[in-house]
Amino acid sequence: MMNSSNCLNNDVIMSIKLHHDLSGLLSKKEKTDYILTSASGKKFPAHKIILVAHSPNLRNLIKDSESDSLFIDIQDHDMDLLLQFLYTGTIKDIIKQNCINLLKIADKFQLENLFLLTQYAIGEQINVENAINIAVIARKYNLSKLQLKVFSFIKDNPKVMQTESWEKLQDVELTKKLLEHIYAKE
Repeated sequence: MMNSSNCLNNDVIMSIKLHHDLSGLLSKKEKTDYILTSASGKKFPAHKIILVAHSPNLRNLIKDSESDSLFIDIQDHDMDLLLQFLYTGTIKDIIKQNCINLLKIADKFQLENLFLLTQYAIGEQINVENAINIAVIARKYNLSKLQLKVFSFIKDNPKVMQTESWEKLQDVELTKKLLEHIYAKE
């Protein structure tokens, strides 16, 4: 029987990850035992234990492989970001990154914490011109907190409905949800 008082909650786990930054291992590339190869053919030395510990998708790919290397069809910059996240639990200057690519990486490698981090970064960048596109992205990746944030932004900024993105929006379900949010009784 496991004593529930000994279980770690997500806040504790995140705190441990933040205080155990393994970026030194990534930058020094010492004692690596696995190679990831990007779409361009560039080789990225890594530690197998780090890869399998943080990504269920990588765990399965590595488990099913008899090789000490793996081809991943992503660009070099995206591979750098993936490894940065796996080794550090964060992305440096995430606001400056292409958050759509980060969501694709999070989805492809089943990185729940990268979804959370990226969701926060995107939420900080909502404006009148990009609000509809962000709502579409939130729906696509099922990011409910981001969706609520962008819906509230649109409710407070009706000029969004005068943008080209609004004119081109064809997602009926998203439009219904947005209108329900706007006209919901408070």
